[in-house]
Amino acid sequence: MAAASGKKDGTFNNAQTYGNGLNSQSIYAGDVDNDGDADILSMSVATSYIEIFFNDGTGAFTSTKSLSGPVNPGDLTISDVNLDGITDIVYGSASSTTVDIFYGLGNSNFAAASSITFGSGGSYNVAVGDINEDGKMDVVQGSTATIRLALGNGSGGFGTVTQIGTASNSTDMRIVDMDLDGHLDVVWGNYSTSNVNVLMGRGDGTFDAVQTLTQGSGAAAVGDLNGDGILDIATRYNATPTQSSVYLQGTEQVVALADITVSTQTSAQSLIQILDTALENLTSRRSDISALHSRLDHAVSSNLLMSENLLEAKARAIDVDIALETAELVKNQILQQAQIAVLAQANFNLQTVLGLLKGL
Repeated sequence: MAAASGKKDGTFNNAQTYGNGLNSQSIYAGDVDNDGDADILSMSVATSYIEIFFNDGTGAFTSTKSLSGPVNPGDLTISDVNLDGITDIVYGSASSTTVDIFYGLGNSNFAAASSITFGSGGSYNVAVGDINEDGKMDVVQGSTATIRLALGNGSGGFGTVTQIGTASNSTDMRIVDMDLDGHLDVVWGNYSTSNVNVLMGRGDGTFDAVQTLTQGSGAAAVGDLNGDGILDIATRYNATPTQSSVYLQGTEQVVALADITVSTQTSAQSLIQILDTALENLTSRRSDISALHSRLDHAVSSNLLMSENLLEAKARAIDVDIALETAELVKNQILQQAQIAVLAQANFNLQTVLGLLKGL
């Protein structure tokens, strides 16, 4: 596995090689140990391990950790699935019907893997996000034939798995807000049919009808390619493997001022209907923004509570240390005073004997 750090000018430093890198199936960059630096995770077909390369803060990866992974690795990602403030690792296997999660324990340690059973087809793709907007992380799995959703309960458990779409050897699945409506959407490629599917989310765990982009190879990447603030999709052109297809989401500005007239009662009533519709749309968008704001407030409150709990735990640990040191100090003082008392008694007894001898 190799990593090349950027120079902020579109160029890169020389790549540094880490680990054995044999048949790496999936690579992900993210903050695994919660220190603010991007670490690297890699799943290898050759080793059946998930390797974690920890960033030392300078862009070098000086320490590693290995977790027992799947034999035929699929996709992997990281998220705080159980909302405890510690990063968890979520991964799938092409030969397994489950998605497995290593829940973080802190200090770069992880509990034994827990599984979510999704059904047949293999877990080729895995993505995590709050699909139904309840403040809890959900898991989406892409297999050879289906796209399935498991809604999380915020403590590491999941409800009934539901199918939300079909696939033909799914690949490159993403959870993003494609239409900027405040609701998360699901994008994935279909390797066998050479197309890309998009499910627009409604914010309640359900989706609009699937949209299919036919000009592509199945592999997909999502990003704002033309800088207009709206996400686009890039995919390899299926007719010419050396070329790519780009789907740019369109925006259109329309000036209707010239068409507005109130010269007749009919046109005025039509304008009122148009304005009512616009107000309804604004109210709906305002409600969406308010809901998003509420979720952000909830997340902030949860983080503040977690911070307070950590500070309280730290204070308790410090108090325990102070109490132990104080007890140790008192013990040493008592022993010192006892020793002084013993010496004083011995001296007193010696003086008494000397006095008796002098009297003789």
